[in-house]
Amino acid sequence: MKNYIILFFSLFLCSQLNAQEPNDCINAVTVCGNSNFMSNANGIGAIQEVSGCGGFEHNSLWLEVNIVQAGTLGFDLIPEDPDIMVDYDFWVYGPNRICSNLGSPIRCSTTNPNEAGLPNNHTGINGSTTLTQTGPGPNGNGYVYWLNVNVGETYYIAIDRPAGDGGFEIQWTGTATDGAGAFPAPPVANEIEDVKQCSSNPDIAIFDLNGLRPSINSDAGNTIEFYESLADAVDDINELPAIYANTSNPQTIYAKVKSAGTDCYSLIDFDLIVTPIPDATLSVSSSAICANESVTFTITGTPGATIHYSIDSGPTQDVLLDATGEITITQSPISNLTFDLIDAQILSNTGTVICSQAINDSETITVTGNTVPSIINNSPICEGEDGELQISGDPNATVTYTINNGPDQTLNLDGTGNFTLTIAALSSDTDIHFVSVTSASPPNCVQTIDTTETIVVNPLPTVVNPDPLLACNNGTNPNSASFDLDAESATITNNGTDVTVTYYETQALAETGNTSDALASPYDSTSANQTIYVRIETNLGCIAYTTLDLQVVGAPIANSVPALQGCDSNNQGIGVFDLTQATPDIILGNTQAVQVSYFILQTEAEAGNPEIANPNSFQNTTPYNQTVYARVDSDATDCYSIVALELEVFDTPVVTALTSFEVCDDTSNDGFTSFDLDSQTAILLAGNSDISISYHSSQIDAENNANPLASPYTNTSSPQTIYVRAENDFYTDCYNITTFQLLVNPLPALVVPTALEVCDDGTPDGITSIDLSLKNVEVTGNNPDYSVSYHLTQGDADSNTNPLPIPY
Repeated sequence: MKNYIILFFSLFLCSQLNAQEPNDCINAVTVCGNSNFMSNANGIGAIQEVSGCGGFEHNSLWLEVNIVQAGTLGFDLIPEDPDIMVDYDFWVYGPNRICSNLGSPIRCSTTNPNEAGLPNNHTGINGSTTLTQTGPGPNGNGYVYWLNVNVGETYYIAIDRPAGDGGFEIQWTGTATDGAGAFPAPPVANEIEDVKQCSSNPDIAIFDLNGLRPSINSDAGNTIEFYESLADAVDDINELPAIYANTSNPQTIYAKVKSAGTDCYSLIDFDLIVTPIPDATLSVSSSAICANESVTFTITGTPGATIHYSIDSGPTQDVLLDATGEITITQSPISNLTFDLIDAQILSNTGTVICSQAINDSETITVTGNTVPSIINNSPICEGEDGELQISGDPNATVTYTINNGPDQTLNLDGTGNFTLTIAALSSDTDIHFVSVTSASPPNCVQTIDTTETIVVNPLPTVVNPDPLLACNNGTNPNSASFDLDAESATITNNGTDVTVTYYETQALAETGNTSDALASPYDSTSANQTIYVRIETNLGCIAYTTLDLQVVGAPIANSVPALQGCDSNNQGIGVFDLTQATPDIILGNTQAVQVSYFILQTEAEAGNPEIANPNSFQNTTPYNQTVYARVDSDATDCYSIVALELEVFDTPVVTALTSFEVCDDTSNDGFTSFDLDSQTAILLAGNSDISISYHSSQIDAENNANPLASPYTNTSSPQTIYVRAENDFYTDCYNITTFQLLVNPLPALVVPTALEVCDDGTPDGITSIDLSLKNVEVTGNNPDYSVSYHLTQGDADSNTNPLPIPY
């Protein structure tokens, strides 16, 4: 840890007569525990005492250092002005030399920081070098090696400033500064408070400095002296007398405590303050106020004076006037008040009275009050009703208020102090904020009310005007039906909660709201078209009304329709039906909205359950013929009608499959010939009845039963596919399609054979056995696709009848 002793050195441009300035060794300043000092020294003193390091005195200060703790000792000398042109030098003499025989310095530095190109203008002693001297001018870096000091040694240090202006500080370093430090401790100098004195002369008073000594230092062996300046105190010149008249107000005085055993001293400073004989006056912001208003009393007098006062002859109180000589005191009286000034005093910091003066000044305040009015509102109300507030207070008073934070409004209470404030047709919660009340007579006091009355507006129930309620007549009276009124409540209130819905035969009964007059549900209407009256009331008591028309209607129309027909490809009498295809015809003629559902049994249709789940794809459960039931329900009522719907299933026609229909080409042998298509019908039907056959040239024509081919038919290609539509005669949409090929075979190309000659069998009768097949190869040209038969006549050959046996 380093201990720092900071020295401030001010070199004045003028000299003072009869001064023993510390710029000669013999007048050196002793370094003790002082934290700072100032000196009048300037120039080189009486003689030029410095030699060494190529330098000499210009403006010098001498320090005497007495060692009380051994170790290394150094310092950093830091100019107040960091300008590199500011140059400080120093020389150290000792140990234990005398001013008349200083000898050569043991450490010195005359380096010029600017010429040496140093980063700053610091100089001093430290352990970072082994040099004992540095300089002059551009040489060195301004620092030399530690001093190794011992207890009891004395050193002299000459500090000189050859260039620049301003003072400096010294920061002591080294092991000798550890703990209590390297230098003797200075005597104690207790800080004292500023000294005040009253005077009738402006800014001038007589002060007894002698009486301050025991407070500064009570040790009789020490010497205490007083000076007008810090420089005088440091140089021990121009000591002030014990009885002293100040020269300025305030005036700073320096007390110097000198040690009896050493040359060490301590300095303190304090101010001499002259204050006039204290006085004060009282003023008030207003002599007449309203209750709960504030009034300000202003005391004006001598700055720094303590003023004693009382309120309504109560206990004495005091305030301190600031540097402006003024202070304000705010009161909020509720009744008349008197404020009295008692005296003015100047006190020391410890509370001792320095001087005082009695004061006779007072102010009386008259306090006028008014009454905060009482307010009663009619909250809660229902939406659309008027809000009302009954206000009672002082007669003819003016009340200021706002509605929902709007602009200020006013009302005047009547001669009895009453007023009814009406806010018409409220639709939501409304805040009426009462701001203030102003009395009718002077001083027209304004009393803050700052209260809010909230009129809670409960909403009317939500009402949806209902559509007419329809119901089926009761079967005996076409003008009466049973109506479920309660079922309409949710619709009327839009599924509202916390509401009660009741029904009445007249509006008057609905407005009276007697539950004994309410209609019970279900309700039997008294006419085919009857209007009843609905009362809707919230649990907060807000009521709305509507009407409900009751209309008696008949059951919806359910028309009988032709049977739905379908095919069964498996010919088991089971088909798939879209029952909804019958819906438009069943409900034709209805003027009201209806819904259609389908059921297997009539009893299920009557009960409405269970309905056929998927009527778009219903598979009959009874083969070929089945009856299902359609139920037509009114959307607006519980009316319904039921009609039977017949289902018919037809087998898909079965035909014998053909592969081809082959004929021989005609004589032109061009591949085209006439086909008797009808000749194939019997083959296709194979004995099946109730089936019609048609022939078509394309699949599409066959499916659409379009463009049937006439018979006989001439083919267009060979082979050619013919599409056969086999259609059920009872349900033409029930059909099957098959195909066969038309083939035109060419006529054989025959070779006229040569005569077949054989020998008689030995009986010369011209008759013998002849193998006619011997001519087959010659006749067919060896075509293996030809077959050959032989006949006795052309007719037999054409009809392929009576072939001759082989051999013949």
